[in-house]
Amino acid sequence: MVFTPLQLDALVKSFGVDHIIMGTDYPFDMMEYDPMGHIASVESFDESARVALAVGIAMKLLGL
Repeated sequence: MVFTPLQLDALVKSFGVDHIIMGTDYPFDMMEYDPMGHIASVESFDESARVALAVGIAMKLLGL
């Protein structure tokens, strides 16, 4: 779990975009009201990284 763009950037740089997936602790409030905005706020991510983090890796994992 990361809370800042800097942490998300470091996580992706450390493990690779293909090893990170967006998750949720719903119905518990983890104070992240805009997860897509969180991904978009990392300036070093290109569009393919943003798509992978937002939906691509999850779709691959689920076989969709």
